[in-house]
Amino acid sequence: MNEILLNILSVVVSVIVLPLITLIGTKLIQFINKKINNTELSKQLETATNIVTNAVRSVFQTYVESLKAEGKFDKQSQKLVLTKVTEIAKAQLTEEKNLTS
Repeated sequence: MNEILLNILSVVVSVIVLPLITLIGTKLIQFINKKINNTELSKQLETATNIVTNAVRSVFQTYVESLKAEGKFDKQSQKLVLTKVTEIAKAQLTEEKNLTS
């Protein structure tokens, strides 16, 4: 029973939550762009949002799905996932900053 529930949850996250994160990120960028009139700031915001979204997708696909399949996606694993996403995003943001400097 738990295995079936985990499979359903994994499909729901893959099909609904990840595209929803992308949609929310896009709408957030559009909303903020309406409020600011600085094209450089707008470009940086879009880049940062894309980096964070890609980090979330990457960690979900490589780490979260395997943990869910094993039935080991608990609170401790969720904290580790957040740490991994944060590290990836920070590294890419730093790399992007160094490329544009």
